[in-house]
Amino acid sequence: MAHTESDWIIDTDATCTEAGSKHVACTVCGETIKTEVIEKLPHTEEIIPAVGATCTESGLTEGKKCSVCGEILVAQDTIPATGHKDEDENNK
Repeated sequence: MAHTESDWIIDTDATCTEAGSKHVACTVCGETIKTEVIEKLPHTEEIIPAVGATCTESGLTEGKKCSVCGEILVAQDTIPATGHKDEDENNK
């Protein structure tokens, strides 16, 4: 007797860090008929805002990270502190 296939049954949901899995089973005997991998999901990008440099503290460029897993997708670069300027330089 032939198996009666179920719909796909999700065993493990895919995330942005790991693939998932699913299978089809026989609705009569419960035997697994076929299995498939569910591809990883894309990361969910979140902007990491830039921080401006001041005369005494360095800043950071804008970056990006995944809001789900926290993986850094675009690293922030350091912007050097601007340093103090003489008033004479500002009047030129």
